[in-house]
Amino acid sequence: MDETKKLLSISKTLENLINYTVDDIFNTYSNQFLIEDITYIIPAVWGVTGKDQLDDIQKAIHKSILNLVDGCIAAFSIKDLNDPQAFAIRYLVNRIIIYTITYRVEMTKNQISEEKINAENLLMNFPPAGNA
Repeated sequence: MDETKKLLSISKTLENLINYTVDDIFNTYSNQFLIEDITYIIPAVWGVTGKDQLDDIQKAIHKSILNLVDGCIAAFSIKDLNDPQAFAIRYLVNRIIIYTITYRVEMTKNQISEEKINAENLLMNFPPAGNA
């Protein structure tokens, strides 16, 4: 493996894991995201809420995020990961997920309002995202 591929291997793995998870979450729950406040995704990603319990959709999203974070941590191949290191990875991944999903929700709302896509057939009209 050449040096460039070696250097980018973990980054590419993380990018693929994150893109796959974001695409799956967005495609599965986009209708819910469009009717909820944009902050709906935050407790789902972190798995906590200040006042109420997570609903079933938020719990399912959080489960996906936990699997994603586990995969991201595994990509580093660190044998003795301490709590601050694990939290730092979780924090960064969670922020990326929140920003990416909220961006896609707002972009979709804009496309619907500009009649570039049809809300009733959202997934058929939504352009693919991510890497092949």
